Amino acid sequence: GTLERVHARCAIVATQKNIAAAIVHELPSERKEAMRAVQYAPYITVNFCCNAQLFPTRAFDFWFDDPQNRFTDIIDATSSQDAAATAPKRHTDFVYMMSAAQPLAVRKDLEREEYLMQFAQDSATALEHHIPGSRAKIEEMQVFSWGHSMVIPHVGSHTKLYPAITAPIGNIFFAGADSDLAPSVENAMGVAFEAA
Repeated sequence: GTLERVHARCAIVATQKNIAAAIVHELPSERKEAMRAVQYAPYITVNFCCNAQLFPTRAFDFWFDDPQNRFTDIIDATSSQDAAATAPKRHTDFVYMMSAAQPLAVRKDLEREEYLMQFAQDSATALEHHIPGSRAKIEEMQVFSWGHSMVIPHVGSHTKLYPAITAPIGNIFFAGADSDLAPSVENAMGVAFEAA
């Protein structure tokens, strides 16, 4: 490609902070260091499509303390829709989504179908460990890999990193899914509106 220079009154840099640190030359070194300190992890989600309810109560998100760190939480995908319905009625689909952050070292494996198939089977085994009888209720599993990496909040990230990675520098503003150091589309949209 060819290098092109664009003149504008302002710019919004909406990319991961480790990339922003490399492309925004106006950043002072301490700001670049803060952006490089933001932690990321690729992750996998597994949808369990079941023929019966897995949990005795309804909730949006169920968190687990898995000793092997195979997953963190399971979302009841239809709970919000059911709660918002005027006449509460349970969906006939019982879909649960398991989230599992992965070490950076396995990022390349997220492109391998056999790795993801084995991960899904291992996830069903992990689910059975925490919810006995759940494996027999699973009719279908859908696996999605997210190799682009999800921002991971950590101790000090909001108090030390947040101000340094979000403050504008002159007429350059920063946005992106990692700006609020919370892995959600709602945070990404909020930061984008603020930057605009």
